[in-house]
Amino acid sequence: GNCYFSKKEYDKATNYYTMGLDLNKITKDAESRSNILMGFGNINYDQDNLEKALSFYKEAFETKETSEHYRDENIVLNIGTVYMEMGKSEEAKIWLLEAYKTYEKKNNKKDLAITAFNLAQLYDQTGDHKTAMIYISKYIKSNDLVNMIQNSKNLSEREAKCQNEKKEEQNTF
Repeated sequence: GNCYFSKKEYDKATNYYTMGLDLNKITKDAESRSNILMGFGNINYDQDNLEKALSFYKEAFETKETSEHYRDENIVLNIGTVYMEMGKSEEAKIWLLEAYKTYEKKNNKKDLAITAFNLAQLYDQTGDHKTAMIYISKYIKSNDLVNMIQNSKNLSEREAKCQNEKKEEQNTF
């Protein structure tokens, strides 16, 4: 289902998610069920069916809450984002701040940046421009760090490739 979702083939993704839910009736794996429900939520979100997306995300959240694992902060972020897009600022703030705190504790800079950007948008929409600026600054800081890490990784990979090519050239002589 996720492969078809990423290709935006929503009908095929829906079929596979449905098969996954049918299989889940046997396995009763809460984490898998939650992930499948997130998939349904993502399809509806992409198709601007915000009410249905929210319903799937909340069911995924409730399913995750009953599992042995802690709840997935991505579900929390998605719920907050949908509330924000629906114009339900207070609900959005609760969920987005929760996601932000969790990403911050886990030092997850990439998702922290996304959440900070969403919070900046939310506070800007509600007229709290001072707090919006705080979160846009946090977004820039986190996003810059993510880009710097990625660039460093890319540079290291290129250097390693270059070193390997040099060694191969030396070995052929």
